[in-house]
Amino acid sequence: MSDFSYLPSNFMRMRVIYRSQFQRICVDLEKKCMEQKWFSKTIQMKEEQYCAEQLVLVENILHFLPIHVLVDMQKLDFILSPELQAWTNEHVNIRTQNILGKDKKYAFVVSHDFITQISVEQTLDEMFDKKSEYVNMQNLRYFENKEEAKKWLLSKEI
Repeated sequence: MSDFSYLPSNFMRMRVIYRSQFQRICVDLEKKCMEQKWFSKTIQMKEEQYCAEQLVLVENILHFLPIHVLVDMQKLDFILSPELQAWTNEHVNIRTQNILGKDKKYAFVVSHDFITQISVEQTLDEMFDKKSEYVNMQNLRYFENKEEAKKWLLSKEI
């Protein structure tokens, strides 16, 4: 299997840097973009596995320092408990925001599963309640369509 994939609409040339049964993380070194794509196998994921998968993302963000991050949660089928939401905020969301800074853009393509979507949104809402000096709400958007998310990430629009 090739290490490269071409995404629709000439978005980015993505190189797979991590793949598991639960997610794939890709990076476009030229455009400094990163994509995290969750798979439907997340329905079988345990909390410890979720934490380990998210820490892989943090490690790769530290290594590649992307300007734009796309998180595709359309197939995420994992509900975050309130405790796991707090862990995600502390160890993933706030940490990556502090690493990358407030001028980076984050696009979240949300799941069609209402319960999963609510738990993800609660997690992100809690992050913004913490008022990290690096969080800029204008640089974070939710999308139902991946193409719209890609277009916004690469645009000058905020």
